[in-house]
Amino acid sequence: MDIKGEVDKLMRKIRRGRIPSSETIVKETFEELGFTPDVLKHEDIQQNFNKLLSEVFIKTLEVLERYEDRAYARHLIDELMTLRSEDLQKAQEIVKKAKNLDQGFKEAVRILFEK
Repeated sequence: MDIKGEVDKLMRKIRRGRIPSSETIVKETFEELGFTPDVLKHEDIQQNFNKLLSEVFIKTLEVLERYEDRAYARHLIDELMTLRSEDLQKAQEIVKKAKNLDQGFKEAVRILFEK
């Protein structure tokens, strides 16, 4: 599997159990916007539907991104390094043996992205 496929698989694995359900995301969105039944009446929704829908959509993405940022930042790199540990060891050896550090680093990075 190439690195793109590996990252996609890892992202799905990381999301599982770390990012709440859509229902939870939307509930949090409504709470943050202050859209509660006692504040937002049926008539208000009908009159301002498109505006409210746009606000909810944008805020929902923001809430989701907060969860994704935390999940990916904390887990993606570690998972990828575990998955590709042999390749990382090879890359480290190339850098150690290189007479020119920049060239060794470039070669090591190529190894990680070629598979």
